[in-house]
Amino acid sequence: MFNKRLFFYSLLLLIIIMIGGCSLITPVPVTYTITVISGNNGSITQEGNISVIAGSNLSLGVSAEEGYVIADILIDGKSILQEGESAGTVYTYIFTDIQQNHTFEAIFNKEIRPPSPAPGPTPPPVTKKFNLNMNSNPPAGGTATDITGTGPYSSGNVVTISAVANDGYEFFEWTSVPAVTFADANDANTTLTMPAENVVVTANFVLKTFTLTISIEGDGQGKTVPEELVSHTYDYGASVEIIAIPLNDCHYFTGWSEDATGTDNPTNIIIDGNKKVTANFAKRTVYNITQDTNHTTIQDAIDNAIEGDEIVVCPGTYLETINYSSKNIILRSTDPDDPNIVESTIIDGNSNGSVVTFNSNETSAAVLSGFTIRNGDTNGDGGGIYIKNCSPFITKNIIEDNYSAYGGGIYLENSDANITDNIIRNNDVSSDGGGINVYLGSPTITHNEIYGNIRGYGIYVYNATPTIGGSDSEDTDNFNTITDNYPDQIYPDSFPYNYF
Repeated sequence: MFNKRLFFYSLLLLIIIMIGGCSLITPVPVTYTITVISGNNGSITQEGNISVIAGSNLSLGVSAEEGYVIADILIDGKSILQEGESAGTVYTYIFTDIQQNHTFEAIFNKEIRPPSPAPGPTPPPVTKKFNLNMNSNPPAGGTATDITGTGPYSSGNVVTISAVANDGYEFFEWTSVPAVTFADANDANTTLTMPAENVVVTANFVLKTFTLTISIEGDGQGKTVPEELVSHTYDYGASVEIIAIPLNDCHYFTGWSEDATGTDNPTNIIIDGNKKVTANFAKRTVYNITQDTNHTTIQDAIDNAIEGDEIVVCPGTYLETINYSSKNIILRSTDPDDPNIVESTIIDGNSNGSVVTFNSNETSAAVLSGFTIRNGDTNGDGGGIYIKNCSPFITKNIIEDNYSAYGGGIYLENSDANITDNIIRNNDVSSDGGGINVYLGSPTITHNEIYGNIRGYGIYVYNATPTIGGSDSEDTDNFNTITDNYPDQIYPDSFPYNYF
């Protein structure tokens, strides 16, 4: 019995299998053949039958052998070159989007070259001539000359040459490129033998050298740059700076002499021969640094000073008494920190009153520093230094061997002066204050050495509020050292923070 249902499902299954099977079959690509033919005397990168896929490209390179050229390229039997055109010795052709079979053929022919021209008659022999070029090194050094002057020259010719140096130069030697034979390469006038080629001959010059010698004259001392008493060598034309340097403030430069003149310092000298120069120095006694003026006495310097000036006193003994006369100035030795300078820079009152006087409202800007103050002698007050109604700064001095009624070394009245770092010794009074007498005011007296004063105590205070020594036992930097004074060290005995 025919089963329709079975038949229907069987047919449906068969259709599904057929559809699925068809989707699994891979199609076969279409290919074409390119037949490549190479003639003799050349080559193609690929030859024979070349199978290519439809739509693809193929590149073929053609090369001719030595002495041959590519005469023609045939595609499917037809030339791709114009009539009379040659592809040369190397050629590349590309098939693009191939959709059929093709043939490719390269034909090679021997390269045709034009015939060489027939040789002409042999020219007569020619004698070669060569150039001689003359140079100077450096160009400013001088001139080099071909004296013979008939160049160009044949090989073997002897040529006379000469070198003449300019001012400041001298001839050194001959050189050449290429090397030639000179009769004497170190002679400015010589000969050379020409080689069989062009030549460059150079006259070499060097600068002349001269000496500079500097000396020092005068009663002052100093040095120079360049150093004195030594011969220094320089090239011709050099400009040399010379500097005079005084030993210190007590010596000064007064001017140049011999081959340099004037007072400019530094100055320059041009070296055009051997030179001799003298630096002249003089001694100073008292010097106002601020105004750059020299003085023979301290009082003269003070009298001519103005507010704020600084005066330096050179080592020596000055027999005079001085008065600051209300000038707030600095008066010092050349080096107040050098004990030897302090001991040798002496203001000696010559027993003619107080050595130094401040009594015209001078302030702490009035400074006295770095001196030995001695031999003051007065029936009044302040044998060494008299200070009243003012407050100067007294520091780093030696105050010794002075005499007065009160304050043999220093007398202070109604003053806030600062007295520090001094040595106050061997002074005497007829009353009080052999070393220092303080009356009224509030001066500061710290870090001094006060000893050996003969009468009236080392320090005598009356009706004043001074600061003497440290503020407490820890303030030892400000302690004074007060010893060996008569009848005692300090009066009243109410300044404990000192060394006794």
